[in-house]
Amino acid sequence: MKKIGKLLIVSGLVAAMGLSFTACGGEPVPEGFTSIKYYASYVSTYTKSAFEEMVKTYNETQGQTDKVVVTMQPSTSVLSYNNIIGKKGKSFDVVSVSNAPGQFKNVVTRGDHFVHLEQYLNDAAKETLAWDQIPESSKNIWRFNSTLKDGKYRAGEGADLVAMPFGNIPQVLFYNTEIFAQMGVNVVSVNEELCGTGEYAKLMPHGYAEYVEAPVSGLNKSTNGAGEEVYKVFNNRIPMNWEEQRILARDFQTFKGSDQVYGYMSEWWFNYLWAVGGDCIGWHSDESVYKMILNDKTDNYLALETIEVNGTTYTQGEALDYEDKTWLRANWSEEDREGRVTELPSTYKAFLEFNRLGVPKTKYVEDGIAGYGVAPSTTENRSTRFTSGESPMLNEYYNNINAFADSAIGGKYDIAPLCNYREYVGGSTYQKNNAAGFANEYLKVIGKTYGDDVYTGEIRTVTSAGGKEVPVMGEATTCISPETSGLAIPKNADPEKYEAAFKFISWACGPEGQRIVAKGNMVVPNQTNVGLSDGFSDSDDRVCKNAYAAAYANRNSYVGDWSYFNVETWIAGWATPLNYDVREGKLKLSKYFDDYFEVANVALAPMSIYMKRS
Repeated sequence: MKKIGKLLIVSGLVAAMGLSFTACGGEPVPEGFTSIKYYASYVSTYTKSAFEEMVKTYNETQGQTDKVVVTMQPSTSVLSYNNIIGKKGKSFDVVSVSNAPGQFKNVVTRGDHFVHLEQYLNDAAKETLAWDQIPESSKNIWRFNSTLKDGKYRAGEGADLVAMPFGNIPQVLFYNTEIFAQMGVNVVSVNEELCGTGEYAKLMPHGYAEYVEAPVSGLNKSTNGAGEEVYKVFNNRIPMNWEEQRILARDFQTFKGSDQVYGYMSEWWFNYLWAVGGDCIGWHSDESVYKMILNDKTDNYLALETIEVNGTTYTQGEALDYEDKTWLRANWSEEDREGRVTELPSTYKAFLEFNRLGVPKTKYVEDGIAGYGVAPSTTENRSTRFTSGESPMLNEYYNNINAFADSAIGGKYDIAPLCNYREYVGGSTYQKNNAAGFANEYLKVIGKTYGDDVYTGEIRTVTSAGGKEVPVMGEATTCISPETSGLAIPKNADPEKYEAAFKFISWACGPEGQRIVAKGNMVVPNQTNVGLSDGFSDSDDRVCKNAYAAAYANRNSYVGDWSYFNVETWIAGWATPLNYDVREGKLKLSKYFDDYFEVANVALAPMSIYMKRS
């Protein structure tokens, strides 16, 4: 705890001296204090006041104890490589770095230019940071070894911490509350652990579900796609599964009476593939190289208890990554796997599901597999489609809540977690009149009998070796914005100020600084307990009601493929045909794999980073 009485006395003395700590430079520094220059990136009209308040608060509170005064230079962009490594004495003491293409990893692969922070991570610093509340995935974004080993740099888990997470900007599902109401969709906000208990005893853990009887009071009935009178319930604190996502999107087309409108819009596949342990690339240890794995049709695995696979520790509910999944398949027998892992869909199946969303219903993703046609084939103008009401659901970065609030959709939207892979007892859907195809697929209604069984909507579980019932669901994962930042100390700053710089960083990246920065509605606080608290989601500073969903996403979020390496040039050869020809139904996936995988693998061969984000 801080010594409040002493702090107030010192603050009063500073005020009496007539000194200002919030300007961008030029003020005298009190005797015995260290002056720190801070370059703040991505400071916009929406976030400027929050950044200024953060620096002012530090200077007037914790800075008095630390004997550190900070001056900030706000900017809408990040520093270039040349500015970060500028001449000693002209550098900033603390700089904001980002995972944008060519920024952070471009700097660290060109030299050991940042102070390694773990040398300052003593018990006091960890307490200030609430270190154990910061997700490992957030920390791993800023871990990097600048020394080559076997021709590769190491990034992520196990590497050196060279920047501190400064709050993430995760992707979330934006939804149009007005259109949902018009469609007869009731919205509730109930945490998953409360479903099936107390007053929510009849509410099942679904992102979207339909019920014969109202699971909670105050709900309205409406007609579903199968022509039944049901209670439609969208829970904005739980991810939908794949089936719920695609059918709710199709219901919007039914509501509008047209296949030319689309219920969902997304540019990114990350939450589909990462959830089951998939990715666009996988590490091949025998060749020490990454290769494209979008066509990998082998099962992925979910850990049912804490296990070690190929040197990596996985805890219950984590999906194994490609490298470790491949090792497990080669080294564990079926008996070894029993009760320790269970199957998840393959990377190919997840990628197929994602692509079917945008391929038209009249065209094929693969032979005999048509598109769902519930999302536009194009990735362009996604925000305009959402704000105009053309599409009621959009996968987009959290910080867009600011611009959306100032648009035509202002006051008529909220956010929810992105969909995830989740299995329910008896499955999620049925084929009406036993006719095959997406047009005849409908959600099972909770409380209705199908065959000999009443559909309960309970999540399917598998028994672990230790006797625990483990839900069969993927990891709720998401990608972060290229504008997500970390705070770093350039080595060419004054070494005598390193420790003072870290004191500011640990406060700014800790709960106190994060609560203030979050007022700008750009980042989610680093600390899980802060982000998931009622104080964050219910704060008057939030411009959407359910900011909880962004904090939920932040628990397990990572950089997109454009930031896997220090350059993004390896993407162009395969991403363009995927975003156009495949999505438009002009190119089937199998043909796409044949035509573009070798192009991608040639581009991957010279990449010099090995990463581990789990």
